[in-house]
Amino acid sequence: MFNEGEWSAFLSRELDSTVHVRFGRARQRVLEASHKPSLIGGASVLNVRLSSFFSEAPEEVRAAVAHWLRVGRRARKSAALLDAWIETAVEQLPPAANRRISICPLGDHHDLTPIALELKGHPTHLPELDSLPAVTWGRRTRTRARRSLQLGCYIAADDLIRVHPVLDQNWVPEWFLRYVLFHELLHAALPSERGSTGRAVHHGQVFKRWEQNYPEYSRAVKWLDRNLPKLLRTSHRLSDRSRPAPQKTAAVQLEPAVRRRPAARAPSSPKPSPGWLFPFLN
Repeated sequence: MFNEGEWSAFLSRELDSTVHVRFGRARQRVLEASHKPSLIGGASVLNVRLSSFFSEAPEEVRAAVAHWLRVGRRARKSAALLDAWIETAVEQLPPAANRRISICPLGDHHDLTPIALELKGHPTHLPELDSLPAVTWGRRTRTRARRSLQLGCYIAADDLIRVHPVLDQNWVPEWFLRYVLFHELLHAALPSERGSTGRAVHHGQVFKRWEQNYPEYSRAVKWLDRNLPKLLRTSHRLSDRSRPAPQKTAAVQLEPAVRRRPAARAPSSPKPSPGWLFPFLN
């Protein structure tokens, strides 16, 4: 066993800076790191949150974590080793207890359900889906994002699509919202591919072919490019106060063997490749 204190001392020594490590129960964001300014001046503190199964990490995995934190996306071998080890560790976790998820597809200006049903009814747009994932608006919480927004995500463990509430505005066209839902339904329909290094590739060649054949693809990309600054400004002002009550609450059994790659955040600024360690960019 390698506890939080031992992890903190190890990473502080390897990175030659102050590192605080805390364990959590996350199965999606299994490794997160962020810098926090020191309260008494001087160098910042690196806060690292690891899933509790990292207490069982062997020496080579601990070294790979340190290397990844030190150099970020350039740590290709360390990232591949960590991807493989994390995938095995997550698959061996016991099933998670049932938890209740609020489903709220009806927003102030857009209803997600009919749009998703319309897309599922177009086999030329999407590969066959056994069932339609639940769709919901995400929480209306402010974000400090300055350059990008994750407008939607598909969570395979819950068979759930969440859409960023910044799109629930009267000036956001429904055809663009339809494209965002199409993108997430495509993730539900297509498994992730594997790259040459064995790492998961969520936007592989098959995915891109389907996406680029979508009739509104080019139009949606251009609209987002023009309107991203406005969406970012709006996201800084979001609040839950105007959020409608959920329409239903579903009990979901999480399946550990079927899950999307989590989005871990490295302290470095460059955007890395997708995988267990890195953000999945929608």
